[in-house]
Amino acid sequence: MGSRRARKCAINSAGCSLFRGDHTGCAPISYRSEIFHSIIEQDAGVARGAATLESFRPKGLGKKTPAAIAAYEKDFASYAKQNDVESVINYAGRLPEASLKVDQLHQFLVDNIEQASSAKNNVTTNFFKLVCIYDLLQFKQL
Repeated sequence: MGSRRARKCAINSAGCSLFRGDHTGCAPISYRSEIFHSIIEQDAGVARGAATLESFRPKGLGKKTPAAIAAYEKDFASYAKQNDVESVINYAGRLPEASLKVDQLHQFLVDNIEQASSAKNNVTTNFFKLVCIYDLLQFKQL
């Protein structure tokens, strides 16, 4: 199950795609991300490799919030500066694809890796959804 992630992880000498620099927790996070990908794909009813950005967008946000976020015209870094970390994690998945700059998303995930083990389930879930979105945008696959 973890073999695809292991090939990308610097801990395994192949260069880590997400966790550059300090690799404390990289393998467990990558392994958890792999499991999370599988769970989300099953929940979304998609076959591996058939997931889309919509598969990982946050759900249950009411009617106005997703529309307001989808209308955001600036990039991810601007959105992250204007909001607290938990809000970014919980809502950034609703940003337009053009706003989700891969390098900015990568830096945010690395800078906030501790949120992967947050005591708040919604933050942890949405953090891993952002990891899935990053994978999808960066590698065009999960």
